[in-house]
Amino acid sequence: MNKIKLFTFSLILVAIFSVLSGCNYFWPSKSANKVVLPPKVIVAASNYNTEQVQYREVVKSRYILSRFRENNGDIVFSGVPSIETTSFDIGETGKIIIDTSIPYDNNYGKTIEYNAKVISTPTTKSLKTYIIKITDKYDNSIVKNGTLATFKIINNKKENVIAVLNPAIKYYNNETIVGVLVNGVKQDRTVKIGLVGDEYSEILSGLSVGELVIFN
Repeated sequence: MNKIKLFTFSLILVAIFSVLSGCNYFWPSKSANKVVLPPKVIVAASNYNTEQVQYREVVKSRYILSRFRENNGDIVFSGVPSIETTSFDIGETGKIIIDTSIPYDNNYGKTIEYNAKVISTPTTKSLKTYIIKITDKYDNSIVKNGTLATFKIINNKKENVIAVLNPAIKYYNNETIVGVLVNGVKQDRTVKIGLVGDEYSEILSGLSVGELVIFN
């Protein structure tokens, strides 16, 4: 009997607490068939990563990102393609672009490019290594064993077109959407895409120069 009294007393205390705290969950008459929604979260403009829409160059290319290595006394560039569909043929020419994104490197902030040619292709389907050799005279202090670089062959290029970063573009219900920040508020905008490049995509319609596009 004491246990029953204690249990009844506990229920009464819980009920009193619920009324005083304004909680709706303990009362069927108030909470039945009622959907409890979380508070609306408003994301501050400062939490978005944005970039201003500008006229840019859009480049679509095939490329390899790797390091130079010594090969029979020469410094050559070899590596596996960055994407599955990348392929090169012997004799194709392109640009070797030296990585300059490492702050402690002496070449940080510079743009260093050399002409180069494909001299070897994979001998088997399982071995996807290409060997590329610089055809220009190069600086031995820059091009050396272990130097990180990209070999790029441009397939298509458009200059002076409205473009946005690729991460800004989303696809939903067969529409192409870009988030635009207007007076601190995010708006979804339907756009039409042209050339899809390595970093940027051409915008044929839907955006104007100067608008802030969200890419996070």
